[in-house]
Amino acid sequence: ANAGEKIQACINDLPEIGGVCDARGLTDAQTIGNLDCNKPAEILLGAGVYSVTTLNISAIGCSVRGVSPNKSILLTTSPVADVIVISTGASLFHLADLEIQVRVGSDRTASVLKALDGQGMISNVRIVGWPNYNNGKIFTHDTAAAGNWVYNHILVPGGVKWTYLFHLQEPSGGTVGSIHVSDSLISGTITWSDAGIIMDTGVDTFTVV
Repeated sequence: ANAGEKIQACINDLPEIGGVCDARGLTDAQTIGNLDCNKPAEILLGAGVYSVTTLNISAIGCSVRGVSPNKSILLTTSPVADVIVISTGASLFHLADLEIQVRVGSDRTASVLKALDGQGMISNVRIVGWPNYNNGKIFTHDTAAAGNWVYNHILVPGGVKWTYLFHLQEPSGGTVGSIHVSDSLISGTITWSDAGIIMDTGVDTFTVV
């Protein structure tokens, strides 16, 4: 079994109230592929490069935590798969202490994180793109529920091309909600094919401190 299958088995074995899936012993080069956090699991990653397709967050209270951004790396090579998807009905997600690396051989159309529901925190995360291609979208917030998110200590190095950093998309008949960004460093040498931050007219609050 690969790392993803082992972590999925751990999540499936947890009680309904959730628990910890400690995968810190799965180090070096590992394959996760597709993973569904369908219970309130705290997934702990070790020092390694974890190849992922999509981490689907379908339960309230899931979290993914690494050792540090220079030791725990989620690697995607897919030009079309969102790396992390917060499904409708899931909230209170926490992502921390790791790097997400995009390594593509063609322009990418997907997001690093796509939130279809609200309330979450992203902290101490580095987002690294691949030269020569558009690395796609970084943070996409969609539908009325995808608000009340906190981003703290986000690092995005330059010299690469992305579609956008944030797109807060107005849902039909609603508002996106509140996004708060603090203590983050976004390189001034990034090329944005659309814009750094895109806010539709339904956005409630966007703060940067």
